[in-house]
Amino acid sequence: FEAIRSGRASVVTDRIAEITADGILLESGDELQADIIVTATGLNLQAFGGIELSLDGERLEAHDTFVYKGHMLEDGPNVAWSIGYTNASWTLKADMTAQAVAKLLVYMRSHGYTHAIPDRQGKAVDSRPVVDLAAGYVTRSLNELPKSGTERPWSVRQNYILDRIDARFDDLTESMTFGRAAKSSAAGTASSGTANVYRIQPRK
Repeated sequence: FEAIRSGRASVVTDRIAEITADGILLESGDELQADIIVTATGLNLQAFGGIELSLDGERLEAHDTFVYKGHMLEDGPNVAWSIGYTNASWTLKADMTAQAVAKLLVYMRSHGYTHAIPDRQGKAVDSRPVVDLAAGYVTRSLNELPKSGTERPWSVRQNYILDRIDARFDDLTESMTFGRAAKSSAAGTASSGTANVYRIQPRK
Protein backbone atom coordinates (compact mmCIF):
# COMPACT_ATOMS: atom_id res chain seq x y z
CA PHE A 1 0.00 0.00 0.00
CA GLU A 2 2.87 2.36 0.70
CA ALA A 3 4.28 1.66 -2.76
CA ILE A 4 0.90 2.33 -4.40
CA ARG A 5 0.42 5.57 -2.42
CA SER A 6 3.88 6.77 -3.42
CA GLY A 7 3.20 6.06 -7.10
CA ARG A 8 5.95 3.44 -7.39
CA ALA A 9 3.37 0.65 -7.98
CA SER A 10 -0.01 0.41 -9.67
CA VAL A 11 -2.72 -2.18 -10.30
CA VAL A 12 -3.98 -2.95 -13.81
CA THR A 13 -7.02 -5.17 -14.50
CA ASP A 14 -7.03 -6.58 -18.03
CA ARG A 15 -6.52 -9.77 -20.02
CA ILE A 16 -3.14 -10.86 -21.36
CA ALA A 17 -2.92 -10.95 -25.15
CA GLU A 18 0.66 -12.22 -25.33
CA ILE A 19 4.06 -12.17 -23.72
CA THR A 20 6.48 -9.86 -25.53
CA ALA A 21 10.24 -9.44 -25.42
CA ASP A 22 9.84 -6.52 -23.01
CA GLY A 23 6.89 -7.60 -20.89
CA ILE A 24 3.15 -8.23 -21.32
CA LEU A 25 0.85 -7.04 -24.09
CA LEU A 26 -2.71 -6.56 -22.87
CA GLU A 27 -5.87 -6.98 -24.95
CA SER A 28 -6.53 -3.27 -24.50
CA GLY A 29 -3.33 -2.62 -26.50
CA ASP A 30 -1.29 -1.36 -23.55
CA GLU A 31 2.03 -3.01 -22.83
CA LEU A 32 3.44 -3.49 -19.35
CA GLN A 33 7.20 -3.40 -19.08
CA ALA A 34 8.43 -6.26 -16.93
CA ASP A 35 11.76 -7.66 -15.80
CA ILE A 36 10.11 -10.59 -14.02
CA ILE A 37 6.68 -12.18 -14.61
CA VAL A 38 5.19 -14.31 -11.82
CA THR A 39 2.33 -16.46 -13.11
CA ALA A 40 -0.69 -17.05 -10.87
CA THR A 41 -3.79 -18.61 -12.40
CA GLY A 42 -6.06 -18.02 -9.40
CA LEU A 43 -8.78 -20.26 -8.04
CA ASN A 44 -10.78 -22.89 -9.86
CA LEU A 45 -14.05 -23.51 -8.02
CA GLN A 46 -15.43 -27.02 -7.69
CA ALA A 47 -18.86 -28.12 -6.58
CA PHE A 48 -18.81 -30.74 -3.80
CA GLY A 49 -15.02 -30.78 -3.69
CA GLY A 50 -14.81 -32.43 -7.11
CA ILE A 51 -16.96 -35.43 -6.16
CA GLU A 52 -18.84 -36.88 -9.13
CA LEU A 53 -22.48 -37.49 -8.28
CA SER A 54 -24.56 -40.17 -9.96
CA LEU A 55 -28.23 -41.12 -9.68
CA ASP A 56 -29.35 -44.59 -10.71
CA GLY A 57 -26.09 -45.07 -12.58
CA GLU A 58 -26.28 -41.80 -14.50
CA ARG A 59 -24.06 -38.84 -13.73
CA LEU A 60 -25.82 -35.95 -12.02
CA GLU A 61 -24.44 -32.76 -13.56
CA ALA A 62 -24.31 -30.00 -10.97
CA HIS A 63 -24.72 -27.17 -13.50
CA ASP A 64 -28.02 -28.67 -14.71
CA THR A 65 -29.59 -28.56 -11.25
CA PHE A 66 -30.95 -25.89 -8.93
CA VAL A 67 -30.06 -25.38 -5.29
CA TYR A 68 -32.96 -25.95 -2.91
CA LYS A 69 -33.26 -23.50 0.01
CA GLY A 70 -29.56 -22.75 -0.31
CA HIS A 71 -28.37 -26.12 0.99
CA MET A 72 -29.77 -29.09 -0.97
CA LEU A 73 -29.49 -30.20 -4.57
CA GLU A 74 -32.46 -30.68 -6.87
CA ASP A 75 -33.19 -34.36 -7.64
CA GLY A 76 -30.43 -35.48 -5.27
CA PRO A 77 -31.70 -37.86 -2.55
CA ASN A 78 -30.40 -36.66 0.84
CA VAL A 79 -27.74 -34.47 -0.79
CA ALA A 80 -26.90 -31.39 1.26
CA TRP A 81 -23.99 -29.01 0.85
CA SER A 82 -22.84 -25.78 2.40
CA ILE A 83 -22.35 -22.51 0.57
CA GLY A 84 -21.89 -19.39 2.66
CA TYR A 85 -22.44 -15.68 2.22
CA THR A 86 -20.26 -13.46 0.07
CA ASN A 87 -21.27 -10.35 2.01
CA ALA A 88 -20.96 -11.74 5.55
CA SER A 89 -19.30 -14.53 7.49
CA TRP A 90 -19.32 -17.82 5.58
CA THR A 91 -20.05 -19.72 8.78
CA LEU A 92 -23.36 -17.90 9.35
CA LYS A 93 -24.87 -19.82 6.45
CA ALA A 94 -22.90 -22.98 7.24
CA ASP A 95 -24.44 -23.05 10.73
CA MET A 96 -27.93 -22.55 9.28
CA THR A 97 -27.31 -25.39 6.84
CA ALA A 98 -26.33 -27.75 9.67
CA GLN A 99 -29.46 -26.81 11.61
CA ALA A 100 -31.70 -27.24 8.54
CA VAL A 101 -30.28 -30.68 7.78
CA ALA A 102 -30.68 -31.78 11.41
CA LYS A 103 -34.31 -30.55 11.39
CA LEU A 104 -34.99 -32.48 8.18
CA LEU A 105 -33.44 -35.67 9.55
CA VAL A 106 -35.60 -35.46 12.67
CA TYR A 107 -38.70 -35.03 10.49
CA MET A 108 -37.73 -37.98 8.28
CA ARG A 109 -37.07 -40.25 11.24
CA SER A 110 -40.37 -39.37 12.89
CA HIS A 111 -42.25 -40.26 9.69
CA GLY A 112 -40.19 -43.31 8.75
CA TYR A 113 -38.74 -41.77 5.59
CA THR A 114 -35.32 -42.86 4.33
CA HIS A 115 -34.84 -40.22 1.66
CA ALA A 116 -35.86 -36.68 0.81
CA ILE A 117 -35.58 -35.34 -2.74
CA PRO A 118 -36.02 -31.65 -3.61
CA ASP A 119 -38.34 -31.66 -6.60
CA ARG A 120 -39.47 -28.76 -8.80
CA GLN A 121 -42.36 -30.97 -9.95
CA GLY A 122 -42.17 -29.62 -13.49
CA LYS A 123 -42.22 -25.95 -12.50
CA ALA A 124 -40.13 -23.68 -14.73
CA VAL A 125 -37.63 -21.55 -12.82
CA ASP A 126 -35.48 -18.72 -14.16
CA SER A 127 -31.81 -19.20 -13.30
CA ARG A 128 -28.97 -17.00 -12.15
CA PRO A 129 -25.44 -17.72 -10.86
CA VAL A 130 -25.32 -19.36 -7.45
CA VAL A 131 -22.48 -17.03 -6.40
CA ASP A 132 -23.17 -13.33 -6.91
CA LEU A 133 -19.60 -12.25 -7.60
CA ALA A 134 -18.22 -11.01 -10.92
CA ALA A 135 -14.71 -12.20 -10.04
CA GLY A 136 -12.90 -14.14 -12.74
CA TYR A 137 -12.55 -17.27 -10.61
CA VAL A 138 -16.36 -17.33 -10.27
CA THR A 139 -17.38 -16.50 -13.83
CA ARG A 140 -15.05 -19.08 -15.35
CA SER A 141 -16.40 -21.80 -13.04
CA LEU A 142 -20.14 -21.29 -13.49
CA ASN A 143 -20.40 -24.42 -15.64
CA GLU A 144 -19.11 -26.42 -12.65
CA LEU A 145 -21.64 -25.09 -10.14
CA PRO A 146 -25.35 -25.64 -9.62
CA LYS A 147 -27.76 -22.80 -10.36
CA SER A 148 -29.79 -20.49 -8.22
CA GLY A 149 -33.37 -19.68 -9.13
CA THR A 150 -34.95 -16.26 -8.87
CA GLU A 151 -37.65 -17.30 -6.40
CA ARG A 152 -37.78 -19.46 -3.31
CA PRO A 153 -37.32 -22.23 -2.49
CA TRP A 154 -34.84 -22.40 -5.38
CA SER A 155 -33.08 -19.08 -4.80
CA VAL A 156 -29.76 -18.60 -3.03
CA ARG A 157 -29.87 -15.27 -1.22
CA GLN A 158 -27.16 -13.16 0.34
CA ASN A 159 -29.36 -11.94 3.18
CA TYR A 160 -28.80 -13.46 6.60
CA ILE A 161 -31.81 -11.80 8.25
CA LEU A 162 -34.34 -13.01 5.65
CA ASP A 163 -32.78 -16.48 5.60
CA ARG A 164 -33.01 -16.65 9.38
CA ILE A 165 -36.69 -15.73 9.29
CA ASP A 166 -37.40 -18.32 6.59
CA ALA A 167 -35.53 -20.98 8.57
CA ARG A 168 -37.64 -20.30 11.65
CA PHE A 169 -40.92 -20.85 9.79
CA ASP A 170 -39.66 -23.37 7.25
CA ASP A 171 -42.12 -25.84 5.72
CA LEU A 172 -40.12 -29.04 5.32
CA THR A 173 -42.63 -30.48 2.85
CA GLU A 174 -42.36 -27.59 0.37
CA SER A 175 -41.32 -28.89 -3.08
CA MET A 176 -40.00 -32.07 -1.45
CA THR A 177 -40.56 -35.72 -2.33
CA PHE A 178 -40.14 -38.20 0.52
CA GLY A 179 -39.77 -41.95 0.27
CA ARG A 180 -38.98 -45.18 2.07
CA ALA A 181 -36.38 -47.60 0.77
CA ALA A 182 -37.39 -51.25 0.57
CA LYS A 183 -36.41 -53.29 3.62
CA SER A 184 -33.89 -56.13 3.48
CA SER A 185 -35.16 -59.71 3.71
CA ALA A 186 -35.12 -61.64 6.99
CA ALA A 187 -32.07 -63.57 5.81
CA GLY A 188 -30.15 -60.35 5.53
CA THR A 189 -29.93 -60.27 1.76
CA ALA A 190 -30.78 -57.17 -0.22
CA SER A 191 -34.29 -56.71 -1.53
CA SER A 192 -35.20 -56.00 -5.14
CA GLY A 193 -34.12 -52.39 -4.70
CA THR A 194 -37.56 -50.85 -5.14
CA ALA A 195 -38.64 -47.89 -3.07
CA ASN A 196 -41.89 -46.26 -2.09
CA VAL A 197 -41.84 -42.57 -3.00
CA TYR A 198 -44.36 -40.06 -1.65
CA ARG A 199 -44.81 -36.70 -3.36
CA ILE A 200 -46.05 -33.95 -1.10
CA GLN A 201 -47.43 -30.90 -2.85
CA PRO A 202 -46.44 -27.48 -1.47
CA ARG A 203 -48.92 -25.94 0.91
CA LYS A 204 -50.98 -23.11 -0.56
